[in-house]
Amino acid sequence: MKLSKGILYLGMITMLLSIPVIVSAVDTGIVMVKWNNIYDFLQFIVKTMLSIAAIIAVIFLIIGGVRYVVSAGNTDSVEGAKNTILYAVIGLIVIMLAWFIVTAVANIFGSDTDSGTPSSGSTQVN
Repeated sequence: MKLSKGILYLGMITMLLSIPVIVSAVDTGIVMVKWNNIYDFLQFIVKTMLSIAAIIAVIFLIIGGVRYVVSAGNTDSVEGAKNTILYAVIGLIVIMLAWFIVTAVANIFGSDTDSGTPSSGSTQVN
């Protein structure tokens, strides 16, 4: 059982370390922008953090699924895998609700809803 956990953790670490290589291989077309107010900046930071949290929750969802399949009917392992899946799904729901709340608050304060772009009516230096 320890060998399968070691292989699982090694695979997870390999996947996490390969993310920067995969991302750098893709031409994203991201342009650095100048934020005109603190609301745009904070909205960008919060949405970025929520995106990272969602990626982590999906990774834990996958880990829970793998643990469930590998458990081989062991009651404790099955229960642990089910808990991992349950908490990952709850985390995703909380992240989605937080995303909607941040967008709603940003709209109330008059910020643009597109993450990382300046508000309407602003000038951007090329």
